[in-house]
Amino acid sequence: MPKVTVFLTSFNHSKYIREAIESALNQSFTDFELIIWDDASTDESWSIINEYDDPRICAFRNEENTLGTVGFDQMLAGIAKGEYIAIHHSDDIWEIEKLAKQVDILQSQPSIGAVFTLVQPIDEDGAHFSLKDNFYYNVFDQANRTRHEWLRFFFTRGNALCHPSVLIRKICYQECGSYRSEFAQLGDFDMWIRLCSKFDIHILQEKLTKFRIRDDNANVSGDRPVVQLRSYYEYYKLLDNYLEIHSFEELKNIFPEANKYYRREHTNINFALAMVALELKPFKFTELFGLNLLQNLIVSPNQAAELKKHYLFDYKNLIDLTGNYDPFNITAVSNRDGQINSLNQAVAERDGQITSLSQAIAGRDGQITSLNQAVAERDGQITSLSHLSRDVAERDGQITSLNQAVAERDGQITSLSQALAERDGQITSLSQAIAELDGQITSLNQAIAERDGSTSWQITKPLRWCGSQVMRVKLLLKAR
Repeated sequence: MPKVTVFLTSFNHSKYIREAIESALNQSFTDFELIIWDDASTDESWSIINEYDDPRICAFRNEENTLGTVGFDQMLAGIAKGEYIAIHHSDDIWEIEKLAKQVDILQSQPSIGAVFTLVQPIDEDGAHFSLKDNFYYNVFDQANRTRHEWLRFFFTRGNALCHPSVLIRKICYQECGSYRSEFAQLGDFDMWIRLCSKFDIHILQEKLTKFRIRDDNANVSGDRPVVQLRSYYEYYKLLDNYLEIHSFEELKNIFPEANKYYRREHTNINFALAMVALELKPFKFTELFGLNLLQNLIVSPNQAAELKKHYLFDYKNLIDLTGNYDPFNITAVSNRDGQINSLNQAVAERDGQITSLSQAIAGRDGQITSLNQAVAERDGQITSLSHLSRDVAERDGQITSLNQAVAERDGQITSLSQALAERDGQITSLSQAIAELDGQITSLNQAIAERDGSTSWQITKPLRWCGSQVMRVKLLLKAR
């Protein structure tokens, strides 16, 4: 016989169910059976479930969707073999040590009826959930409390225990009853109130359960209008569990404020509970619960007489209370109506302002249109100028090239001018030298003329001829 029965609920979670199943099968604690109950899924969930061939798995499927506890009741009544029941959901994940650590607690502490764990919220893709303003971000981060402290917490604040994190003794269901099908949203919360009325619970201070928060509030308990309406009604109805408190000592342990209503053997527990509900009034439906409870006491002649005698409370006091409490938010709604009227007037004024602004904007739009036309014309002019600018740029380039050519020509002319200047200097020097030679030649000619005219030159002329002939003969001989 397995020590633990894991009951895994399945409905249209084909995207996640493999992780859910495998996080159960891979537990370090292995003495368990895994009962998977598919509530007529219309996706691939049932096909995926049937892919697993593990002797620990036993799978069932509803022929039609029940949205209730049919599968769980059948499992609990004749299928489950385990001493402990673990609840698992097809979109959540367990850490590998979850069952082992929970079993250790239940084995070592017989007074504890159920063990829960802290929770790690995850998103659609399994990543850590990071939106801190989401209700589920840290609602399950709870310290341990006595069962009386938990009953007070449930009454004044609501549920803070994560259903797929629980490992509970099967005997707890047998003594407290199973989940009630009339609660679609708060069936587990109703169960925890009944559980804590008889058993202590323990929260392992480790995040061993990964609770998936779906996009667009797609969880069964997601924050949608239909869920809110149903939850308020169910919360109001599950307060009736507190009517099962039959000991004033028990009531006082849960609500110490009730002690002032103690009248020894004449103590009326329901009257004390009603008055505490009205004093604490954590929610509007808690006020309604208290007023209804007092109404039920007053309509009983015997109990009315007892209340009058020992609490000095009668129908007049009840009438006073029903005029002081507003469980249906009538005053708030009336005030809200006044606020809405004021807002409507403010909106009408604002609409008038908006109309004026719209007209002003229309006028401004006309101006803007005219400016746009002027800008378009200027853009056309700029486009034409742009073409001219390109032509000017080309001409500037040509001028620059010509300037460079002129500069090079100027350099050449400068070089030529310098060469001409040097040549002119040389010519001047040569002219001076020629003039000097001309003077010398003139002087020589004069000297020659003077010499030729002299008597001695005439006498020696034959001799000079003979001498030149001799020199000619010598040159000829030498040449041979």
